[in-house]
Amino acid sequence: MSDMALRFRSGVWRYRLWSAITETAFLLENEMALERFVFDKKGTKLLQCNDKFIEQCIVPAHITSIGPSAFAGCEYLKKIKLPDTLLHINQWAFYRCSNLEEIKLPDGLRSIGDCTFYQAGLKKILIPAKVKLGKKVFDYTQLKEIAFADGRKVVPAYMLTQYSPRGLRIVLPDTIEKIDEYAFWLCDFSELKLPEKLKYIGKCAFRDCSELKELHLPDGIEIDEGAFCGCKNLELYIPSNAVIKQAKYNLEHLETYYPTFSEVKGIHLVNSESPIIKQNECGDLLNHNGMLIKGSADWRCILSVEYGSIGASAFEGNLQLERIFRDFDDFDEDGKHCDNNDNNNNKIIFPRAFKNCKNLTFAELDDFYIIGKEAFDGCSKLERVFLENCLKKIGWRAFGDCSSLTSIRIPRQCELVDMRAFSGCSALEKIIFDPHHIPLMKDSVFENCTSLKTISISDKNIAVPSGLCDGCASLTNVHIPFGIKSIGRCAFRNCTSLQEINLPDSIEQIGAAAFDNCNNLASINIPNSLKIISSWALANCSSLTFLDLSNVESIGENSFVNCTSLKYVLVSNATRYRPDSFPGWCKVAIV
Repeated sequence: MSDMALRFRSGVWRYRLWSAITETAFLLENEMALERFVFDKKGTKLLQCNDKFIEQCIVPAHITSIGPSAFAGCEYLKKIKLPDTLLHINQWAFYRCSNLEEIKLPDGLRSIGDCTFYQAGLKKILIPAKVKLGKKVFDYTQLKEIAFADGRKVVPAYMLTQYSPRGLRIVLPDTIEKIDEYAFWLCDFSELKLPEKLKYIGKCAFRDCSELKELHLPDGIEIDEGAFCGCKNLELYIPSNAVIKQAKYNLEHLETYYPTFSEVKGIHLVNSESPIIKQNECGDLLNHNGMLIKGSADWRCILSVEYGSIGASAFEGNLQLERIFRDFDDFDEDGKHCDNNDNNNNKIIFPRAFKNCKNLTFAELDDFYIIGKEAFDGCSKLERVFLENCLKKIGWRAFGDCSSLTSIRIPRQCELVDMRAFSGCSALEKIIFDPHHIPLMKDSVFENCTSLKTISISDKNIAVPSGLCDGCASLTNVHIPFGIKSIGRCAFRNCTSLQEINLPDSIEQIGAAAFDNCNNLASINIPNSLKIISSWALANCSSLTFLDLSNVESIGENSFVNCTSLKYVLVSNATRYRPDSFPGWCKVAIV
């Protein structure tokens, strides 16, 4: 035998001897450490490690479960060997095991609980095919690679949501068919190869994955709402037979709808044999029903009747868009394009569709059924908006901070104007309602509309909504119909031009701070129906001089504080009020 062969054989034997000695020492140390563990009565569940300085251990072969927080806080733990008998690792089991960089999970493992490896030092993990993962299992780890074993079909929901390290590598086997909701929310990985068998990407699965650069989707993929929302560096390649799920046409669902492609850098349509979506000559991405999914960033004007619904965030942040207009040839003599026999009455402007289109000046909205949440929010140059009688709902902050909008006509078919729909429209002087069809209004609809002069409350409301005209400094005329039972909290606060208010005989309560700081309010009638004046209701109304409150039953704290001209008030023996309800100089007479 040659000298080289002898040296090689000698080296192999020395390595084997060293490995055996190391393994023996590890086993001996582990046997000595067993007394530092707590087990259940059957001896099959490891409940707790009492030694927070433990560095390595072998979990006994008969253990089937590791209990909640069993190794939590074992910051010195570097090496642990799990038995093939292990079936369950419960929540927080390895929380803050900051030196545990790698762990081999047995193939037969069936479940890993929520936050199991939260703040552990893991660098690499292979997830068995049949294990069920809880939420946020790997949050705040230092993982560089997550791999799924062959045979696995689902990437579970909320598996890794937030705070993953940069450079994370995700390895998906060819058997993966589904990526569940929020699976990789806020993860900082830059590349990913999707398997060809993938059939479904769940709601917000890649939401805010801002480092992801390029993704090719397989044929026939179904994409749920919000799947790529916030992926601002992503070039996305979509097959034209992809199914892009949209929110159902109901009011409640719209308020929680997430835009599927909001902020995506580029969308490229790949041809397929059975196209469902298409891209027009302008670069707009359209669904099979004509819904505009994603608008081109270079399009200055859009023809609204060309499309069906306008998808969520379709044009959000588009600084090129200046006008939305309609094709007059499609309209009848009355200018109405609402045929109940076709699908036009289902057309929706989805949430944030035109949000922050800073150069949009004109919007002629032909036949939309709903204007969704924040649809035109932040369109600061929008001067003119035309709404058709098809419209049923104006959503939350739909026209918020449209500071150039001076007037708007609300169609007679409109049923609801949602919270803060026109909040911050500082140039808005006039709201035109059909006097017989004023829609139901929610809270703070006209908040800080500092130029608004007149407002009428709908008889569909049972109360003047809270904050309805809060901060409307130019408001001089308010019409409240009979049937309204209360004035909501802060409804007319800071309406400094309001001089007179006429309350109907149905009013029973004035809410907290309802007329606070209406310093020019000199006249307010108190109907016999009024029973409660809440705290600060007419505080700082410095022009009031006399009030007959003899029919009022309860007056709250500081209701008339700082009413500097108020000299005389009538109350009854039954009236409950506090010493601070009125200013010190005001004479309170009991009748």
